Parts: sequence; structure tokens; C-alpha cells
Amino acid sequence: MIQSLYIKNFILIDSLHLDFERGFSAFTGETGAGKSIAMDAIGLLCGDRVNSNMIRTGSDKAVIEGVFTITDTMRVKLEDAGFEDEECIVTREFDVNGKSICRINHRTVTASMLKDIIGSVVDIHSQHDHQYLLNQKFHLSLLDSFCNEIELKNELASQYKEYAKLQKEYDTLQETKYSEQHQEFLQFQIQEIEQANLVVNEDKELEEKIKIASNAEKILNKVQTAISLFDHDHGILTQLYDATHQLRSLQDIEQISKIHDDMDSCYYTLSDLQEQLQDYLDQLNIDERELNRWNERIFQINKLKRKYGHSIEDILENLANMQEEMDQMVHREEVLEKKKKEVDVAFTKYLQLANKMHAIRVQKSNELQQQITMQLRDLMLPYANFAVQMNECNPNKHGMDDVCFLISMNPGEPLQPLHKVASGGELSRLMLGLKTIFTSLQGVELVIFDEIDSGVSGAVATSIGQKMLEISKNSQVFAVTHLAQVAACANQQYSVSKKQTEESTTSSIRLLDEESRIQQLALIASGSLTDASIQAAKELLQRNQ
Repeated sequence: MIQSLYIKNFILIDSLHLDFERGFSAFTGETGAGKSIAMDAIGLLCGDRVNSNMIRTGSDKAVIEGVFTITDTMRVKLEDAGFEDEECIVTREFDVNGKSICRINHRTVTASMLKDIIGSVVDIHSQHDHQYLLNQKFHLSLLDSFCNEIELKNELASQYKEYAKLQKEYDTLQETKYSEQHQEFLQFQIQEIEQANLVVNEDKELEEKIKIASNAEKILNKVQTAISLFDHDHGILTQLYDATHQLRSLQDIEQISKIHDDMDSCYYTLSDLQEQLQDYLDQLNIDERELNRWNERIFQINKLKRKYGHSIEDILENLANMQEEMDQMVHREEVLEKKKKEVDVAFTKYLQLANKMHAIRVQKSNELQQQITMQLRDLMLPYANFAVQMNECNPNKHGMDDVCFLISMNPGEPLQPLHKVASGGELSRLMLGLKTIFTSLQGVELVIFDEIDSGVSGAVATSIGQKMLEISKNSQVFAVTHLAQVAACANQQYSVSKKQTEESTTSSIRLLDEESRIQQLALIASGSLTDASIQAAKELLQRNQ
């Protein structure tokens, strides 16, 4: 939900700060007062395009900022984008020069990121808006959200991916044509690599040996000098032995005894290190023929690297691929048969899951038809008939079902796709009925209805208001309305008014208390404030609440 909204220099609004509650909030006011401005501002926080014409006349820039409660859907997307805050503050700033800045928690982001994160939990619906509910390509996902078979859908998509991969491999094998010349050349490449008997990391070990051999004289001199420092007349071992000998007669002194033992241990450690250096020196004698053999081997490996890969691992991987290709050429029919069996097994598993998903969709579509029909009855569409049409389609990650929502508004009329419903008032009520079912399933946290009640009145208007109130049990609802019956159903009511002077026009929005609300309802319903209109408004509010 949106907790608060700050607007500065936007269209007719000079400066405005609003706090919102959960539930159903209605926005009312005279025609032209600017009832939709706050909704347009929220649309910009959802990533809608800005226009310099939206900046209040006489101002250089506009600022819109909203504080949103972080939902589970938002949290995942925010964390993926690197946000770990407990609150989501969204800011849009744009100036007369066309510069626009979007921020989440004071960090600059793109408008597309706003659309992905905030737009995913806010649904703005106006009378002439072509919603996703009307678009057939969304009907399957809507039905699946009603089915709520997430694990099965994931398993189905995974199995289709496996089947599609194997089918592609089989098709490639069938389409591939091999020439005798290509087979001979491939055989030559395989033999060239196999005869080299490559060993992983062999090149690195050889390079280290060659490096040592190339610096053998320098290493020899350094090691010999180090060894000589151990055992000549004044060498390390000789002097350490003499020092230890001097302390031997003082071992009855506890502290001296410990020092003597440590020095004695050091003597044997250094003696061992001297022997290790001598062993290394003895092994350092490099055979010239051995060095030549190492260089030849490195030359051979580097030649193979230039032809088959940058490393021995790459060469061996290419060898495996070429061997597999050779096997496919030599045993083409057997390979094709084996791959076809793999495809058939994968498709059988996929088909079992697709059929299981289809059966659930059929069962749930009947339940969905009943629920939406009931919603439409509540909205004074007693003859409306809603149906889910399901046809078989080509296999895909969603299964083998093509889904289309159909509607018939009047007796005798055939069922037809939703987008072909012509009447604005009927369409608005149809959309409202659908949203009652799907809003919470889609993870929508804020639903905005912008004057969708145009063209209706009386009991129909009340039914629309009651249906909005029903939606607000699961999602926050804002409704811009000109009907008292709708506004009287809301938990909170805001009044939008316009003040004009010779120099400027300013719109303002305020939350109404009960007395002001009754007066506003009276004005909307009758256009005047009389004892009779106020009493009627009071009764309307009590009845619709």
C-alpha cells in the first residue's frame, strides 16, 4: 500500500502532503477540480512517462514522492536490485528542460525499474483503459493464478525445457549432412590429439622445469653459498654448536636448561635444512638432452593449443566433441534411434504433466466461471454469462492449453471475447467483477479506479461501491468518483477542490471528517445543501457503510 504522497508544483497542485490508510478511499469534487491529479502522480511513481506540461505554470520543476509498504513481491525485486531497506520511498523529479530523475530510497534508478518494482503492485484502471484482463494473452496466467498450482507449473516448465532441448538435438542430427572429406579430416584431428597423450597441467609443470633449468647457474651459486654459510669455520652450525656447548655445564639452572634445549633443537632443525639444500643441489644437475626434450614437448603442446584451444583442458574438451561427432557419423542410425527414444521419453513425461495441469484447469475454470458470474450478478448484470474457453495448442512451457475468457451480457447474445464488449458501463462493471477475483491473486497492493462509474447510477452505483469495498479487504483501493453512492461505500473520503484567482489556479485535497463528508455527499447527490439533502446524504452514508 501507499502510506503517504507528497506533490510539489504538479499540474494544478502547488504543494500537497497526504497520508493514507488501508481500505477504500474515495476522491470526490466538482468537474474540473483535479480529482485525477493525485492518481496521475501515483502513476508517475509507477514509471509512467513524464511531460514538461505536467509542471505547474510558473515553476521550474515538479517533485512527487511516495512512501510504500514493502510487500513480499516488492521485497524480492528490491533485494535483487540491491535494496535492503524496510521502507520504500519513491521520488520523481522533472524540470522544464526535460531532465527527469527517478529514485528509490534516495538512490537513482531507471523509470523501467520503477515500472517493474512499483508498477507490479499498483493497478491503475480508468474507464477507457485497455487492461491486461481484456488481453487474451494474459488469460492463461490469470486462470493459473486461480488454480494456484505453482509447483506443478514449475515442474511442467522444467520438463518442457528438457524435452525441447532433446528435440532440438535430434532435429540437428537429422539435418546434419556429413561428407567423406569431412570425416577424414575429423579423423586426422582426433588422431593428432590422441597421439600427443596430453595430461592436464603438464604444460605448467614443464614451463616451471624449463624456467629452473634456464636459471640453473644462478640458482647453483646461490644454493652453494647458502650451504657454505652453514658449515665453514665460522658457519651457522659451528657457532650454534659452540654456544650450546658453553651452556651445557649450566643445565642445573632451570631457565638456562630450557634455553639450552631450545638451542639444541634449533641446531638439529638447521642441520636438517642444510641436508635439504644439499639434496636440492644434487638434483639440480640438468641434462642438456632432458632440457631439449622438455622444449620439444612444450612446442608440441603450444602447436595443439593454436589449433584446438587455449589450454590443455580446452583441447581435451574439443577432442571429446570431435569423438562424439565421429561416433554420430559412423553410427548415424544408432545415434538417431537412441536420441529419438530420449525425446519420446521426455515428451511422455511432459505430456503426463500437461494432462494433469489441463485437468486442474478444467476443474478450476468451472469454479472460476461460477465465482465471476456471481460477481456480475452483484454488479446488476443479471443476464451476464461468463465462460472460460480452452483449446488445445502446440506444446510449450505452460502446457498444451490455449485459454480465452468469453462473455455474453444479454440473453440470446453469443459468448465472445472480453475485448469485444462495447458498452462502457457494462465493461467497467465486468472489469470490476474480474478484479474482485484476480487482484489479490496477482499480488496487487493498490487498485486505483479513475471514474470507471461513468454512465451508471442508482442501485448499480451502490453495487459498484460495495464491490470496491470488497476488493479493499485484500488490497488498498482508491476511487475517483462523481457518484455519491460509490463515495458513501468508502472507508475514507477526500475532497478535491479548486481555487482560482486572476493570476493562478490551484487544486487542493483534504481528508473529510464525518460532518464534512455528509455535506460533500449532499452536494454530489443534489447539487445543494438543504436540510432534506443533508438528511438524505446521512441516510445514504449509514446505509452504504
